[in-house]
Amino acid sequence: VSQSRYVKPLGREDTPRLISALESYGGYRTTVIALRLLMYTFVRPGELRAASWSEFDLKRGEWRIPAERMKMREAHVVPLSRQVHELLAELKTLTGGQDWLFPNYRRPKTCMTITTLNRALERMGFNGQDSMGFSAHGFRATASTILNELGYRPDVIERQLAHKERNKVRASY
Repeated sequence: VSQSRYVKPLGREDTPRLISALESYGGYRTTVIALRLLMYTFVRPGELRAASWSEFDLKRGEWRIPAERMKMREAHVVPLSRQVHELLAELKTLTGGQDWLFPNYRRPKTCMTITTLNRALERMGFNGQDSMGFSAHGFRATASTILNELGYRPDVIERQLAHKERNKVRASY
């Protein structure tokens, strides 16, 4: 699914099934970790796939994505939850000796492809549910939808998604 087209979010009722599918997935553990990190952080798949270990400050609990890797060309700080810390600790044992968090297995000088993530979702029964399907980028729409339904402040949700305020007056406050 193209990032510029509508991406189908999962509903709250679908998330337990996704978590269960991730726990029993028979593919690479790094793929499962990447999908779980998308679920916890709501970053764009490209931001995650191209992440380097040097962007993370685990003591401060922050992931600082540099401006040049962000869609809006502004640096973005992602707070790291306990669950993310645990996944990163596990991932460090798998890929910690490399620059990328998620190196490409066939071409280690590059990062994991989006196809890897979307094919895993497809194998678990989550991609292609209808003509729009759910993709790795859909974690962002899922997070936004669920958090808005639960009553979280829209400006906080948008900030976590690294969406820039389009209203210049509101942005100044």
